[in-house]
Amino acid sequence: MIWILNIISGFSIAQTEYNLPPGESVPQNFVLRDYSYKLDELTDSMNTTGAEKQDFLDFLNYDQLDSLKQNDGSKFEYYNNARKYFDNLSIRLKIVYSKEELWYIYKYDTQLSSLLKNIW
Repeated sequence: MIWILNIISGFSIAQTEYNLPPGESVPQNFVLRDYSYKLDELTDSMNTTGAEKQDFLDFLNYDQLDSLKQNDGSKFEYYNNARKYFDNLSIRLKIVYSKEELWYIYKYDTQLSSLLKNIW
């Protein structure tokens, strides 16, 4: 029984941990959206032919990213880790989820974000 309570309390703690860029805070009156239901859309036989490679950092051009590297190492590291995360996600996930939804999950839903890393 104690083990179950620990799992439940661990779940609530994990849901309050976010992966925000340095300097960004959680919006006021924030309510976490649950995008896990979209996992039901995944199938082994999904047609991934012609799926485009998305640039998840398209809001940062090369010069801006280089500037972050030189002037704000923590932000550069955050966005560099984000790029690696997105690059390693399954193409099927990139079809089911929009770029905006994947960013939302990466920033706010650490549990689902971790789960997505293990789906191929």
